[in-house]
Amino acid sequence: MGSKNLSKRIVSVYAPDGKFKYGYTFECDGDFGIEWDDNNIIIYFVRSDVAALFDELGNNLEMQTIQDTMDNDSYWNYSVFSRQRTINGNKYTMRNNGLLYFFSSSYSKLIKTDTEGNVEIIYDNSVAYTIEFIIKVIGVILFVALLVFIVVFQFFKRRKK
Repeated sequence: MGSKNLSKRIVSVYAPDGKFKYGYTFECDGDFGIEWDDNNIIIYFVRSDVAALFDELGNNLEMQTIQDTMDNDSYWNYSVFSRQRTINGNKYTMRNNGLLYFFSSSYSKLIKTDTEGNVEIIYDNSVAYTIEFIIKVIGVILFVALLVFIVVFQFFKRRKK
């Protein structure tokens, strides 16, 4: 599973039972996608059109430039950036819930549906995202209110003169 926080990117690997196995971080200014290659992970760096292969220790095994073609764009959109994948008969779905997630650039839940239809939430960051979103909205509102106050204050100050 991949996530991001400013320019810091995080890759977390979980066992089939949902327990955290290992993870690592890297810096990247744009979006990225991840995909398995046996026991290794391929990270696709969107802005630089590069794919890098890493082992579980975070060692870079290979790096390739990706040609900008329609076939590659299609693969990125329908495979790498797909919000749903099926592995060994289990369906894994990334999802957001609620109106606040309309503005989200990432997903807050990873849900596993096994071959018998049993649903298990493997990862849920909904509460943390909601709190972060509300703090950002309050910050923007306060900033706009401060700007309006300064403009009105300057207007009345100049009007008195």
